[in-house]
Amino acid sequence: MGSGVSQVLENLRWDGITPRVSMFVVTESARAPKLEFDIKGTKPKKTKVFHLEDEDETLQGVNIFEYDLTFDTLPTDPLQYLKSCLRQACIKGGNLAWLGFEGSFHYDHLLTDEIAEEIYGICGENEEPIVILDEEELHKASWKETLQIYRSKHNLSQRGKT
Repeated sequence: MGSGVSQVLENLRWDGITPRVSMFVVTESARAPKLEFDIKGTKPKKTKVFHLEDEDETLQGVNIFEYDLTFDTLPTDPLQYLKSCLRQACIKGGNLAWLGFEGSFHYDHLLTDEIAEEIYGICGENEEPIVILDEEELHKASWKETLQIYRSKHNLSQRGKT
């Protein structure tokens, strides 16, 4: 793996030790989609799900849930594992799902340019997931443009800056 890939995977260890994946799922349901993270024998040691309150009710008609997955070690094939997580989220009730580093979520910055380098995967309903594990790719204008397309397509531009 190149150093850019190594850095993205290292960033999943925000405490320096334990790999953690944060996935955000937008759904019309008031309940979090029931997702299984035991994928081809790889599963997190702990999974937590949080409903992220939209106190200003800017995104009417949808809810956002955060899934925090904690691992003893990274999956042996992180790219395929992360794509499978995103794909499953969009098959089981999510309109949109993305992967972001710890601390990247805020309603004022949903998929905005300001946090584009902190988002490393995305998937929309009936679409193939995109996962970027090369840090250099996360800094490119093309990645920002990809996120802007998802932001617009899923009406997230109602909030925050572009």
